Amino acid sequence: MDVLVIDDDAELGDYVGLALQTLGYRALTVTALPSPVPETRAALVDLMLAEPGAGLTAVRRLVEDRRVVVMTGLSGEHPTVQAALDAGAVAVLSKPCTLADIRACARRHLADDSA
Repeated sequence: MDVLVIDDDAELGDYVGLALQTLGYRALTVTALPSPVPETRAALVDLMLAEPGAGLTAVRRLVEDRRVVVMTGLSGEHPTVQAALDAGAVAVLSKPCTLADIRACARRHLADDSA
């Protein structure tokens, strides 16, 4: 399973990517879109973890039929988070997040693909 992680904080993005790799997922981390991620590579991801400000429109254009989980330190009621959910994000992963949070998120949103 492939997961694209988009976070403007490179260290946090790398942490999430490494956590996903230790859980057996292939992770690609970027700090923003557009990025050097080839569109063909981005189109193959099974799940995206992205900040609401990471260009959700660009994200949805690249992977229209993929699940997007919003990673944010903002409250779930914040207008930016609500706009991301309205745009099709399936969940919110609150930052800071632990390895257990990342594991639960990945398992929950990739479960349909593992069958």
